[in-house]
Amino acid sequence: MKLAFSKPTCDADEQRLLFEHFRPTGFEGLQLKHGQYAAYLDAPARFTDEWGHLPGVASALITGGGLDEGSIASLRRILRFGSTVGSDLVILCVTGSREGLTRHDLARAAGLLGDVVTMGKSARLVKLSNILPWGRGTVGSSVVALAQELGVSRRTVYRYLDDLCESGLPVGRDERGYFLSGAAPRAASLTCAEVSALAEAVTAACQAGLASDPAAARFWVSWQCCAASAI
Repeated sequence: MKLAFSKPTCDADEQRLLFEHFRPTGFEGLQLKHGQYAAYLDAPARFTDEWGHLPGVASALITGGGLDEGSIASLRRILRFGSTVGSDLVILCVTGSREGLTRHDLARAAGLLGDVVTMGKSARLVKLSNILPWGRGTVGSSVVALAQELGVSRRTVYRYLDDLCESGLPVGRDERGYFLSGAAPRAASLTCAEVSALAEAVTAACQAGLASDPAAARFWVSWQCCAASAI
């Protein structure tokens, strides 16, 4: 995807001009600076209502901050917003001096950021799995339709479909589009507290090296919970 790197905007008129003209000038997506989406962080539906008719308008979000608890909480908030409006990327510019940092410090930082990103990705995969119809006899969903539903690029949809396959979901395809093959899952007889405990146990097992893919494991637990609650 060819991204336009947005310039700072001074007011609503400048922002509207930027949002409405990046595609006519040859770009597929727009990278927003923090000030251009901050007002919508707790109201992603309002952002979609106002700007969702412009494909790629929030393809990437840029932010800055440290690795303290407050900054990580802020990053989680941005990821939740991005997952709702269909962002492909969140770019974090880490502030602070590198002087005195050890390899242990860098490894810890990478672990923190990895956990944050994985949680955001899991939520988006769950959403896609709920959109796909069950059974070969149903009318499948085209990549174009899925991209419009999720508010992301077609390339991102292909990447998410690959992620679903790698996580173990039976994703099928025919001339009509993509679907989940087999019978729809039966509701699990688990309470919300039990599902939460199961997710924590899977994460702990992954961190201990007992499972190879923490992202896939967390997603699978989340998906099972959502599938059960939807039936």
